[in-house]
Amino acid sequence: MAFLEIEELSKHFEDIIAVDSVSFSVSKGEILGILGPSGCGKTTILKAILGLLTPTNGDIRLEGVSIVKTPPELRNFGYIPQNLALFPHLTVFENISFGLKAKRWEKEDLIQKTQSLMKLLKLQKLESKLPHEISGGQQQRVALARALAPEPNLLLMDEPLSSLDTTLSFHLRWEVRKVLKTTTTTAIFVTHNPEEAISVCDRLVLMDSGKTIQSVPAKDVFTSPSSAKVLQIMGRSNIFPVIQRTQDETGKELLLTSLGWFPRPDYTREKPLSGFWIPETDISIQKSAENLSDDFRIVGELLGIIWGRTKHQLIFQLQNEKQLTVQISTNNEFIPTIGESLSLVIPQQKMHWF
Repeated sequence: MAFLEIEELSKHFEDIIAVDSVSFSVSKGEILGILGPSGCGKTTILKAILGLLTPTNGDIRLEGVSIVKTPPELRNFGYIPQNLALFPHLTVFENISFGLKAKRWEKEDLIQKTQSLMKLLKLQKLESKLPHEISGGQQQRVALARALAPEPNLLLMDEPLSSLDTTLSFHLRWEVRKVLKTTTTTAIFVTHNPEEAISVCDRLVLMDSGKTIQSVPAKDVFTSPSSAKVLQIMGRSNIFPVIQRTQDETGKELLLTSLGWFPRPDYTREKPLSGFWIPETDISIQKSAENLSDDFRIVGELLGIIWGRTKHQLIFQLQNEKQLTVQISTNNEFIPTIGESLSLVIPQQKMHWF
């Protein structure tokens, strides 16, 4: 039995359908990520799980028991909102221990629990500081410690890293995962950032327009995407939908994309195909079209370069006005110039069909 089950959950606001028949489950100790663009229903689902919103339809079960009618204060769920909502007049120690005081913990136990969390989250030297006296990353750690202190059945996190700068967010996401795993906390992590989701979560539920479009282990999201929309949400480029189908003289199915005709791969025989994705790292560039292998090639004009410390991204304009992104190492001896036309080589065995 799943620890938490969401079954056919819907939420309507007059004529607006914010969440439309969403179903998923969370296992004990799992970190589940809900990933999707703004307005797709992520926060609405969190509020329904918390008990702050009543679903229009569907059920929410904790260890097999429906909690739809259970008041929020009796669900024993932790919550970290996007703005963290630390109490500005309370010290770090007082913020972390707030929930323990509300539950009337014994003073000695309260102190021990709070000090243990401060040590885990590297906050020992900040216990007497007020929130405005510490950094954004430290505030995030305080919010996490405060949410974990009452030992919640489930921790819900709503875009908790979105207010941090890129570098701090990158480092803190690993700390968040480590703390959640160390405390064996079952958690739901809501974000619109695919890199955060992959870094923190064990499994992803991808959403678009109030619906779930795929549930997949985080490690498999790029190897088994269910649709072009999944790849777009994950921030991928080089996605080419199938626009026409036919058969050759032998009866083999041919698929037309904006890059050209391709034979249907044998390994996809059992599923319908709607397009393919080619990773930026799997495309090579050549000055000349001579001496190429049997791999697919197309000519592109270099539009621009996104420079990086370890890798560069080259943006090519194709003859049909489509764009293709190629990633090369900064150690690459050949870096083309803007406006140069080059042969782009795509290994057909590297195409990911969905």
